[in-house]
Amino acid sequence: MATSNKYAFFRPDTLDTAGYAYGKAISEAQRGKIEVERVARGRWADAGTLAIQREASELEMRAVTEEEALSGVGTYVGCALCIAR
Repeated sequence: MATSNKYAFFRPDTLDTAGYAYGKAISEAQRGKIEVERVARGRWADAGTLAIQREASELEMRAVTEEEALSGVGTYVGCALCIAR
């Protein structure tokens, strides 16, 4: 059975990052748990692969669109960007 694409926005440290990160469900929920993989976009584009178990309800509460997750825009929340003029 194929897993539908479900994405969520997680708080710092949840997906082994110092800031916010997006995660993607890579399994179906079993006993209230679901396997989530960190989305390698934004600040975490080079962070490598990470998959952990989270509560299925947490994924539902923090759900975002695939477009938002793949843009990586939320990974920059709480950080500063310096841009030359």
